[in-house]
Amino acid sequence: MTKTESAIIKTLSYGDIFDYPLQLNEIHRFLISDLAVSRLEVESTLSKMTAETRLCERAGNYYCLSGRRSVVDQRVSCVGPSARKMEIAKTIVEKLKFIPWILFVGVTGRLAVENSDEDDDIDLMIITGRKRLWLSRVFVVLFLLAIARYRRPKKIKDMICPNLFLTTESLSWPERNLYTAHEIAQVKPLWERCEIHKRFIAANAWAGDFLPNAFPKNEEAGESPKAEKPVGRNPIKFLDVLEIIAFRFQLLRMKPKMTTEAVSPNIARFHPHNVCPSVLSEYIKRLDKFT
Repeated sequence: MTKTESAIIKTLSYGDIFDYPLQLNEIHRFLISDLAVSRLEVESTLSKMTAETRLCERAGNYYCLSGRRSVVDQRVSCVGPSARKMEIAKTIVEKLKFIPWILFVGVTGRLAVENSDEDDDIDLMIITGRKRLWLSRVFVVLFLLAIARYRRPKKIKDMICPNLFLTTESLSWPERNLYTAHEIAQVKPLWERCEIHKRFIAANAWAGDFLPNAFPKNEEAGESPKAEKPVGRNPIKFLDVLEIIAFRFQLLRMKPKMTTEAVSPNIARFHPHNVCPSVLSEYIKRLDKFT
């Protein structure tokens, strides 16, 4: 098995964990490899592997592991719901961008890769200026409650779940593995200022060790980010005090229900279940089976 063939099997195996077949451009972008591989080489290798029936290809040029054709129908069924939810997200973001300290809003999770089913919620990642995360979250939550779009445990479909907040001082992801590299690569920007998404990618250039085509070494992603412009940064000191109060108040309310959430002055990750270990374990199982 050549290196490119092995990389393709790894990439499809990872997608298979989520019942997610991939098209050519997606295989190329998310290729799990030590080195970047050209699109032409990926395409020619895919043709060879499907001709030898080592992979399956179905209408729409979806590729999947042998014996997993059914996942293609499942993904196709998600196209409509994903498009509808994306329009909802864009409408919401048009309002959120007026919160002065917000610098970036992007879609994460299944919707970011157009794989949402009808009953899914809409996950958002928000980046704020320094010392403004918790004040921003207050306004985000109040706005979503006012328009009846805030996700609740028993109210999920089409609801907005702002489950990841970062400040410009916490752009670098602490956990460094294939799962987190994928999550970073899949973030779909909806609105930003000051090229914050580029700075986010630059701060996580390590992800190129797992997904070199998604994080090209020859781009600015490897350079140090530029100094933050003072967009949305109010110099009035009482806002700094309000930020501390907002953080402590929200933390006090969250503590009784917290499990694996990460909460600090510069980060708020509301993922009650850490799926990373189970995903990486399933990935190893598929590699043992298909390589």
